[in-house]
Amino acid sequence: MKRIYGLGIVTLAVASMAAAQQALSLRINGKSIPAGAVVVKGTTYVSADALKAAGVGVRYTRGGVELTLPTASTTIGAGGANQQNAVEGKGGEWLFNGIWRFQVMSVEKADPTTEGMGWKVKVEIRNGSKFGGVAPAGTGWQGVTLVLEDGNSIPARSDAPELRDSGLAQGAGNTQTLLFETESASKPVRLILRFDPKGLTGTALRFTVPDPTFRVDVKAIVRPNCD
Repeated sequence: MKRIYGLGIVTLAVASMAAAQQALSLRINGKSIPAGAVVVKGTTYVSADALKAAGVGVRYTRGGVELTLPTASTTIGAGGANQQNAVEGKGGEWLFNGIWRFQVMSVEKADPTTEGMGWKVKVEIRNGSKFGGVAPAGTGWQGVTLVLEDGNSIPARSDAPELRDSGLAQGAGNTQTLLFETESASKPVRLILRFDPKGLTGTALRFTVPDPTFRVDVKAIVRPNCD
Protein backbone atom coordinates (compact mmCIF):
# COMPACT_ATOMS: atom_id res chain seq x y z
CA MET A 1 0.00 0.00 0.00
CA LYS A 2 1.36 3.39 -0.96
CA ARG A 3 1.67 5.91 1.86
CA ILE A 4 1.62 9.65 1.30
CA TYR A 5 4.20 10.76 3.84
CA GLY A 6 4.17 14.40 2.70
CA LEU A 7 0.47 14.77 3.44
CA GLY A 8 0.96 13.29 6.90
CA ILE A 9 3.73 15.80 7.67
CA VAL A 10 1.56 18.72 6.55
CA THR A 11 -1.35 17.47 8.66
CA LEU A 12 0.87 17.20 11.72
CA ALA A 13 2.28 20.70 11.09
CA VAL A 14 -1.21 22.22 10.83
CA ALA A 15 -2.34 20.43 14.00
CA SER A 16 0.76 21.62 15.83
CA MET A 17 0.19 25.22 14.71
CA ALA A 18 -3.48 25.11 15.77
CA ALA A 19 -2.47 23.81 19.19
CA ALA A 20 0.01 26.68 19.56
CA GLN A 21 -2.66 29.31 18.81
CA GLN A 22 -5.12 30.82 21.25
CA ALA A 23 -8.09 32.78 19.96
CA LEU A 24 -9.04 35.88 21.94
CA SER A 25 -12.14 38.05 21.94
CA LEU A 26 -11.48 41.69 21.08
CA ARG A 27 -13.26 44.88 22.14
CA ILE A 28 -12.38 48.35 20.84
CA ASN A 29 -13.93 51.38 22.56
CA GLY A 30 -16.28 48.98 24.34
CA LYS A 31 -17.53 47.32 21.15
CA SER A 32 -16.91 43.71 20.13
CA ILE A 33 -14.87 43.26 16.95
CA PRO A 34 -15.67 40.02 15.05
CA ALA A 35 -12.13 39.80 13.65
CA GLY A 36 -10.79 39.17 17.14
CA ALA A 37 -7.18 38.47 18.00
CA VAL A 38 -4.96 35.42 18.27
CA VAL A 39 -1.93 34.47 20.34
CA VAL A 40 0.77 32.56 18.47
CA LYS A 41 3.78 31.33 20.46
CA GLY A 42 3.22 33.99 23.11
CA THR A 43 2.76 36.90 20.70
CA THR A 44 -0.68 38.52 20.25
CA TYR A 45 -1.75 39.39 16.70
CA VAL A 46 -4.68 41.67 15.78
CA SER A 47 -6.18 41.57 12.28
CA ALA A 48 -6.09 44.47 9.84
CA ASP A 49 -9.90 44.69 10.06
CA ALA A 50 -9.63 45.20 13.83
CA LEU A 51 -7.00 47.90 13.32
CA LYS A 52 -9.33 49.70 10.91
CA ALA A 53 -12.08 49.59 13.54
CA ALA A 54 -9.67 51.26 15.96
CA GLY A 55 -9.07 54.15 13.56
CA VAL A 56 -5.79 52.95 12.08
CA GLY A 57 -5.40 53.53 8.35
CA VAL A 58 -4.57 50.26 6.57
CA ARG A 59 -3.34 50.21 2.97
CA TYR A 60 -2.17 47.13 1.11
CA THR A 61 0.81 47.65 -1.17
CA ARG A 62 2.63 45.28 -3.46
CA GLY A 63 4.29 42.86 -1.08
CA GLY A 64 3.44 44.78 2.08
CA VAL A 65 1.03 46.66 4.31
CA GLU A 66 1.16 50.34 5.30
CA LEU A 67 -0.38 51.52 8.58
CA THR A 68 -1.28 55.12 9.42
CA LEU A 69 -1.72 55.66 13.14
CA PRO A 70 -4.26 58.20 14.49
CA THR A 71 -2.64 61.55 15.21
CA ALA A 72 -2.59 63.15 18.63
CA SER A 73 -5.50 65.35 17.56
CA THR A 74 -7.75 62.28 17.43
CA THR A 75 -6.85 61.05 20.88
CA ILE A 76 -9.70 61.21 23.36
CA GLY A 77 -9.56 61.49 27.11
CA ALA A 78 -11.07 59.32 29.80
CA GLY A 79 -14.19 57.48 28.80
CA GLY A 80 -14.23 58.71 25.23
CA ALA A 81 -14.38 56.94 21.92
CA ASN A 82 -13.79 58.16 18.43
CA GLN A 83 -16.67 56.32 16.77
CA GLN A 84 -18.02 58.12 13.67
CA ASN A 85 -15.67 61.09 14.26
CA ALA A 86 -17.36 62.05 17.53
CA VAL A 87 -16.84 61.37 21.21
CA GLU A 88 -19.01 58.39 22.13
CA GLY A 89 -19.67 56.57 25.38
CA LYS A 90 -22.35 55.33 27.74
CA GLY A 91 -24.42 56.88 30.49
CA GLY A 92 -22.41 57.28 33.68
CA GLU A 93 -19.07 57.59 31.81
CA TRP A 94 -17.00 60.75 31.63
CA LEU A 95 -16.25 61.84 28.04
CA PHE A 96 -13.73 64.50 27.02
CA ASN A 97 -13.29 66.52 23.82
CA GLY A 98 -10.28 68.61 24.84
CA ILE A 99 -12.29 71.41 26.46
CA TRP A 100 -15.34 69.85 28.07
CA ARG A 101 -15.74 66.80 30.27
CA PHE A 102 -19.32 65.57 30.03
CA GLN A 103 -21.44 62.81 31.49
CA VAL A 104 -25.10 61.78 31.46
CA MET A 105 -26.03 60.79 35.00
CA SER A 106 -29.67 59.68 34.74
CA VAL A 107 -32.69 59.58 32.42
CA GLU A 108 -36.18 59.53 33.95
CA LYS A 109 -39.75 60.07 32.86
CA ALA A 110 -40.97 63.55 33.67
CA ASP A 111 -43.94 63.99 35.98
CA PRO A 112 -46.78 64.97 33.61
CA THR A 113 -48.66 66.82 36.37
CA THR A 114 -45.80 69.14 37.35
CA GLU A 115 -43.25 69.00 34.53
CA GLY A 116 -45.22 68.02 31.44
CA MET A 117 -44.91 65.04 29.13
CA GLY A 118 -41.41 63.96 28.28
CA TRP A 119 -38.09 62.97 29.80
CA LYS A 120 -35.74 64.66 32.23
CA VAL A 121 -32.02 64.03 31.89
CA LYS A 122 -29.46 64.86 34.56
CA VAL A 123 -26.08 65.83 33.10
CA GLU A 124 -22.82 67.35 34.28
CA ILE A 125 -20.31 69.36 32.27
CA ARG A 126 -16.85 70.39 33.50
CA ASN A 127 -14.30 72.84 32.18
CA GLY A 128 -11.32 70.67 31.29
CA SER A 129 -9.38 73.41 29.54
CA LYS A 130 -6.55 75.60 30.86
CA PHE A 131 -8.76 78.68 30.77
CA GLY A 132 -11.33 80.00 33.22
CA GLY A 133 -14.68 81.72 32.65
CA VAL A 134 -15.49 79.55 29.62
CA ALA A 135 -19.13 78.83 28.74
CA PRO A 136 -20.26 76.09 26.34
CA ALA A 137 -22.06 78.77 24.29
CA GLY A 138 -18.68 80.29 23.46
CA THR A 139 -17.18 77.04 22.16
CA GLY A 140 -19.38 76.23 19.18
CA TRP A 141 -22.48 75.01 21.06
CA GLN A 142 -25.08 73.68 18.59
CA GLY A 143 -27.67 72.27 20.95
CA VAL A 144 -28.53 69.12 22.85
CA THR A 145 -31.07 66.54 21.71
CA LEU A 146 -32.52 63.28 23.00
CA VAL A 147 -32.94 60.53 20.38
CA LEU A 148 -35.81 58.06 20.89
CA GLU A 149 -36.17 54.45 19.76
CA ASP A 150 -38.64 55.55 17.08
CA GLY A 151 -35.94 57.79 15.53
CA ASN A 152 -37.34 61.14 16.68
CA SER A 153 -34.87 63.70 18.01
CA ILE A 154 -36.21 65.92 20.80
CA PRO A 155 -34.42 69.20 21.58
CA ALA A 156 -33.93 70.30 25.17
CA ARG A 157 -36.47 72.88 26.33
CA SER A 158 -35.31 76.41 25.42
CA ASP A 159 -31.98 74.96 24.23
CA ALA A 160 -30.85 74.36 27.83
CA PRO A 161 -29.63 77.90 28.66
CA GLU A 162 -28.77 76.83 32.22
CA LEU A 163 -26.15 74.49 30.74
CA ARG A 164 -25.26 76.49 27.64
CA ASP A 165 -24.59 79.95 29.07
CA SER A 166 -22.92 79.35 32.44
CA GLY A 167 -19.23 80.31 32.49
CA LEU A 168 -17.04 77.89 34.42
CA ALA A 169 -13.69 78.32 36.12
CA GLN A 170 -10.92 75.88 35.25
CA GLY A 171 -11.92 72.47 36.61
CA ALA A 172 -15.36 73.69 37.75
CA GLY A 173 -18.54 71.80 36.90
CA ASN A 174 -22.21 72.51 36.26
CA THR A 175 -24.89 69.88 36.98
CA GLN A 176 -28.34 70.39 35.48
CA THR A 177 -31.51 68.43 34.84
CA LEU A 178 -32.71 69.10 31.29
CA LEU A 179 -36.29 68.59 30.14
CA PHE A 180 -37.11 67.09 26.74
CA GLU A 181 -40.80 67.56 25.99
CA THR A 182 -42.54 64.86 23.96
CA GLU A 183 -45.78 62.92 23.96
CA SER A 184 -44.10 59.92 22.34
CA ALA A 185 -44.11 56.71 24.37
CA SER A 186 -40.83 55.67 22.77
CA LYS A 187 -37.84 55.26 25.10
CA PRO A 188 -34.64 57.34 24.84
CA VAL A 189 -31.62 55.61 23.36
CA ARG A 190 -29.06 58.39 22.90
CA LEU A 191 -28.29 61.93 23.99
CA ILE A 192 -26.32 64.15 21.61
CA LEU A 193 -24.57 67.38 22.63
CA ARG A 194 -23.28 69.05 19.48
CA PHE A 195 -20.30 71.37 19.20
CA ASP A 196 -18.99 72.97 15.99
CA PRO A 197 -15.17 72.72 15.88
CA LYS A 198 -15.12 76.00 13.94
CA GLY A 199 -16.76 77.71 16.91
CA LEU A 200 -13.34 78.34 18.49
CA THR A 201 -12.19 80.74 15.79
CA GLY A 202 -10.47 83.73 17.36
CA THR A 203 -9.91 82.02 20.73
CA ALA A 204 -6.95 80.22 22.32
CA LEU A 205 -9.13 77.20 23.10
CA ARG A 206 -8.61 73.99 21.16
CA PHE A 207 -10.54 70.74 20.85
CA THR A 208 -8.40 67.58 20.74
CA VAL A 209 -10.76 65.65 18.43
CA PRO A 210 -11.90 66.38 14.85
CA ASP A 211 -15.57 66.37 15.87
CA PRO A 212 -16.11 67.48 19.50
CA THR A 213 -19.76 66.39 19.56
CA PHE A 214 -20.77 64.04 22.40
CA ARG A 215 -22.93 60.99 21.62
CA VAL A 216 -24.02 59.12 24.73
CA ASP A 217 -25.79 55.76 24.74
CA VAL A 218 -28.35 56.07 27.56
CA LYS A 219 -30.34 52.84 27.15
CA ALA A 220 -28.88 51.23 30.27
CA ILE A 221 -29.75 54.15 32.58
CA VAL A 222 -33.31 54.94 31.50
CA ARG A 223 -35.78 54.76 34.42
CA PRO A 224 -38.20 53.18 34.60
CA ASN A 225 -36.93 50.33 32.47
CA CYS A 226 -39.87 49.52 30.22
CA ASP A 227 -38.46 46.34 28.69
